[in-house]
Amino acid sequence: MIINGEFCSLYFNLIDYQKEITILGIAKFWEMKKSKFKILAGIAIKCLTLPYSTCGVERTFSMLNDIKTTRRNRLKVHRV
Repeated sequence: MIINGEFCSLYFNLIDYQKEITILGIAKFWEMKKSKFKILAGIAIKCLTLPYSTCGVERTFSMLNDIKTTRRNRLKVHRV
């Protein structure tokens, strides 16, 4: 399989690649190596673009819960 070959190549050259990663940074390393490691680089780049935290989304839902309460949800024009 292609991914096994890519993984073996990465594994056997890991010490050299660690030096490159230290100098370039992980994102730049995978961008530069995506022609050699097509599958692994694709996976790594996708993983690096994932958000590391959901606090922004959680904060938005908390604000929504403050605004849209059960009582406010049931307001009618004649009750206001």
